[in-house]
Amino acid sequence: MINWAKHLQRWGLSEPMAAFLEATGPLSVLLVQFVYFAQPFLVEMLSLQQWKAVIGIFEDTATRAEFIDCLRQERLT
Repeated sequence: MINWAKHLQRWGLSEPMAAFLEATGPLSVLLVQFVYFAQPFLVEMLSLQQWKAVIGIFEDTATRAEFIDCLRQERLT
């Protein structure tokens, strides 16, 4: 999870991603279902393990909140 946050911070996308995750909280069930459905097509972009990590962030409220906090940290080492 920290690895993802580092990449998003490097690309300047940490705050937009944090805002997206907060805004889509109620829609997370639909997003997870979409990722499950599209996994055979999405594995070209990321590995199956990485997609499972994405699903975990959307499925679990505590994990999502932890990832948002991680994204909003000043600098990850």
